[in-house]
Formats: sequence, C-alpha cells, structure tokens
Amino acid sequence: MTFEPLFSIIISHYNSPNYLVRLLKTIPERDSIQIIVVDDCSTDYLEELQAIKISYPKVEWYSTLTNGGAGKARNVGMRHAKGRLILFADGDDYFSPGIESVFDTYAQTECDIVYFPVNSCDANSYQATNTLMYYNDVIKKCISSGQPKGLRHLSTAPWGKIYNRHFLESNSITFQESKISNDVLFSMTADYLAKKISVGNIAYYTYLEYPNSVSRIKRISSLCQRLEIDCNREHFLRDKKIRNGSKLYTKQLKASINAIISHPDFNNRCNTNVKTLLSKYSIPLSQYYVLLI
Repeated sequence: MTFEPLFSIIISHYNSPNYLVRLLKTIPERDSIQIIVVDDCSTDYLEELQAIKISYPKVEWYSTLTNGGAGKARNVGMRHAKGRLILFADGDDYFSPGIESVFDTYAQTECDIVYFPVNSCDANSYQATNTLMYYNDVIKKCISSGQPKGLRHLSTAPWGKIYNRHFLESNSITFQESKISNDVLFSMTADYLAKKISVGNIAYYTYLEYPNSVSRIKRISSLCQRLEIDCNREHFLRDKKIRNGSKLYTKQLKASINAIISHPDFNNRCNTNVKTLLSKYSIPLSQYYVLLI
C-alpha cells in the first residue's frame, strides 16, 4: 500500500541556496508532508545546492528544463504533488512558527482554499513592514464577521494559503510561465472558481522584501510584461463582473501605465505597444491613457 502525504509544499528556487536552507529549516519533519523543491535552472552556487540536496534526502528535487520564472517551477512541482492539500513557498521566504498549528488544524479541511494572514519584513533588517497591512486587516474583518468572501481577488500571491489539489487539477488551474507576475491569473481563477473557502487566523508565512527582487525590476521590457498581466487581470475582473478588489487593481493598472510613460527609455514604439495592449484587452484608452497624445 502506497502512503500518500496530507500536504505537499511546493518551493520555487533560483540562485539562493542559503535562503533555501533557512526555509527548509522552518518546515516540520513529518511523514504527512511532501516537500518539493523545483530549481529554475540556477546558474550560481551549484556546489552549495548539491550539498543541500545531500543534507535533505527526504526532499524531492526537480528542475525546470529552461529558466522560466517561479510560475514555471511551480507548475513542475504541481505535477509531482501527491498531497491532498498544497502550500506554495518562495525559496527566499520562510515559514513562521505557526506552521505547526496549521498542519494540525487544517489536515482534514474540505475547503478549496483557506486564506491566512501573512507576515512581511525587510530582508536586511528583519523589521516588520506594512506591505500586507490592508490584506491582513481584511482577514481580521472576515474572521470577525464569519464571511470569508471578502478575501476573494485581494491577494494574487499563492503563499499564505492552502489549496485543495483536486480543486486545482480538476479546473486545470496553473501558473503563467512568465518571469513577471506569473501568479496573478492563477490566483484570480482559483478565487473565482472556489466553491468552498474559509479563513484562518494563523500567520504561518513570512514574506521578505528584497531591494532587487523581481517585483521591483525597473527595465521597461519588464514593465511592459507586467502591464500585460495587469490588463489581463482587469479584463478578467470585468468579464466576470467581479467588484471585490477591482478598485485596487484598476489603480495598479494606472500605476503600471504611468511607470512606462515616465520611464527614460519610453519611445514611440512603447507608445504603440501600450495602446495595442489596452485595445487587446478591451480597456478604454480614454480612461487609462490620458497622459499620451
């Protein structure tokens, strides 16, 4: 008889073995937990990574065929997941002590998604930040009211949640295989299709803010990639007539456009590309593109 774990933790990793060790140390050693690390074709610290593999023989190690970002790595991990429930983690974050209680309390949950508050702190000083304050405040309100619906579409990050694997697989919900904002449509689709959701009060995950992270990349090509994701999300929300979170994401869409317009490398070609994107996703030029003539 083959033993199936209750939980699968899928970790995406790229060129940060020291951080990966820190994360692995925060995961409880339990037979009920399957730990999957997917390396996205790291180019540095390969000897250190090999040493970690030897030190953690119970971890399942996989790799993407080509470097493609965290979304691509997570998709590889999902194909190998055996647990009934899935948690995601980035290789440069870590689990908080509350993770033990999460595994104890939610092992038998029948929900498609369970949402949790998330800690955030500066990666250098480890001082707490207020990046996720709004999201965590909404969680508190949902717990108080007993109505978790207000959490749908508020967070596009896959961490800080528990997903039912059958729910993801039966709805073919996967990540976009891009290096920028690859989790947006995954989260939007999951939030929309989930029939049974709940909210927990345990902040089991700590998100670290790095000054040179992918989310802070300022190359205009990356900004254009992010704009396409934002346009796709805006179109999704409008098409599904979703109001929750729509004002926040409309604001983010405007910010993405403004970031491109104000970039020193902005030119006529960028102008055309942005207009094409807005048209492609049926977003009115008059509403978002008033700064361009």
